[in-house]
Amino acid sequence: RALVAAMPRPHFLSARRTPPSSYRKVEIAENFEQEVREEYRSEIDQKTKIATVRMIERYVTGKGRYTILEKDSVYGAAILIPQLARSAGWPKFLTCAALRSWILLATNVMLQSMLLSMIAKEESVMDIFAGQPFLCDFGAPLDICPGDPSCLGPLGTEITPSRLFSYSAWSTRIFVRDSLKAMFPNRAAEIQQKIDPGEYGLECYWCRWLCTVLFFMTVLHELELCYRMAELLWHIPSRSETWLESGGSDSEHARNQDWQLAGLCVKVAGMSRLWKAINIMVVLFSKLALWKLTAQAGTIFLMETASIDDAIVNSVALTFVLNIDEMMCSDLMTRATTALLHIAEDYQVEVNTKNLTDDELLAKHGKGQLFDWAARDFRDVIPWKLLGVVGLTIAFVYDYYIRNCVREPKAGGMWVSKDLLVPSSVDFSVLTAFLPNFFPVPHEDSFSWKFPHDEND
Repeated sequence: RALVAAMPRPHFLSARRTPPSSYRKVEIAENFEQEVREEYRSEIDQKTKIATVRMIERYVTGKGRYTILEKDSVYGAAILIPQLARSAGWPKFLTCAALRSWILLATNVMLQSMLLSMIAKEESVMDIFAGQPFLCDFGAPLDICPGDPSCLGPLGTEITPSRLFSYSAWSTRIFVRDSLKAMFPNRAAEIQQKIDPGEYGLECYWCRWLCTVLFFMTVLHELELCYRMAELLWHIPSRSETWLESGGSDSEHARNQDWQLAGLCVKVAGMSRLWKAINIMVVLFSKLALWKLTAQAGTIFLMETASIDDAIVNSVALTFVLNIDEMMCSDLMTRATTALLHIAEDYQVEVNTKNLTDDELLAKHGKGQLFDWAARDFRDVIPWKLLGVVGLTIAFVYDYYIRNCVREPKAGGMWVSKDLLVPSSVDFSVLTAFLPNFFPVPHEDSFSWKFPHDEND
C-alpha cells in the first residue's frame, strides 16, 4: 500500500474537473469568434460581388470599351506620330519623326512583300522548272498502303513506307535511272525494270494539317489587329482634334520614364476625313494586303512540306515574317517615338450607359443574372477564336487544292497535282503574288511533269 501511495497519479486522475461556469465562458467566446468570422466573410463576399459586377459591366456589356492603337508596330507609329506633328503645328522634331515613321512603314511593306513573293515564286515557278509536282495528297494514305487505290505516287506506282523519299532524294534516283538508260539504250527496258527510284509523298498527313492550324493562330491575330485598326479609324471623330496636351498621363509607361513625360498627355483623338482616307489607303490596306499574301504564301509553303520535322520548323519560321513590323519598331524606331507610342491613351468609345453606383450595379446584375443559366449563355462557352482559326485554315487549304490539285479517278478520287506547264520565264512580279487570278504566271505548251493517267504517259 505504501508503494502504491508513493507512485505518481495519472494525469486524467490528477486533473481537476472544469466547473460549469467555465464551459459557458468558452461557449460565449466560440460564438463571438464565429460571428466575427461570418461578418468578415460576409464583407469579403460583398467586395467580391462588387468586383464581379464591375468586371461584367466593363467587359461583357461594353461599358468603357476602348479602341486600341498598335503600340509595338510601325503601323501604330505611322498613325500616331503624324497626328502629333499636326496637333503641334508641324515642328521640326515631330515632322522628322513622322516622315521617319512613314519611311519605316514603306520599308516594312517592301521587305514583307518581297519575302512572301519569293516564297510564292519558289513554289509556283522554280519548283515547276525542276519538275516537282504539287504535293496535294501524295502519300496521305500511307498507313493503309499498299493495297489501296489511293496509294499512288507521282510516277503512278504504289507508295509504300520503304519506297517513300524526299523530293531531292527521289529526283536524284530518277536522274540516275534515266542517265543509265541514256548511256545504255539497248538495255533501257532492263534498267527500267530493275532500278526503282521510289516515290515522293507526305510523311504524315495530319502533321501537315496541325502545323497549318498553328500557323493560322498567328494569322488570325494579325487579322484581329487589322480589325482593331479599322475600328479605331471608324470610331474616332471625323474632325481635327489635338492628340497632344499638357497634363498627366494615366499610362504606367509614362510614370516609369523620364520626368519630362510626367506632364505630357498623348491621346488618340479625332482626325479629318482626309487623314482618315490617307491612313485607310496607306496603312490599313497595306496591312490587309500583306495579311492576305502571308496567308496564301504560308499555306502553299506548309502544304508543300513533305517531312515531319520540316513542317514543324516551317510553321514556326513563318511567324518571323509576320513579326517584321514589330521587330522594326523595337530595333529601328528612336527612343522618343517608342516612348510616345507607349504613353498614348487609347480612344474610349462612347456608349449609352451612365455611370452606376455599386448598389445600382448589384441591382442590375442580380443573383439570378449572375448564376441562373439560360440557353443563350452556352454560346459564351464556345471558343470563337479557335473556330476562326479552323475556318481560316479550311478556307485557305481548300483554295490550295482548287488551284493546284485535281481529283484522279485512277487513284480512287485522291487529290493529285495538276499537270505542270513550263513557265515562260523566271519572272514573278509582286502583282502576281498579290493577285494571281488577275496576273497569272505565263507558261509554254510543254509539260515539266504530267501524271501518268494511263500506261502510255
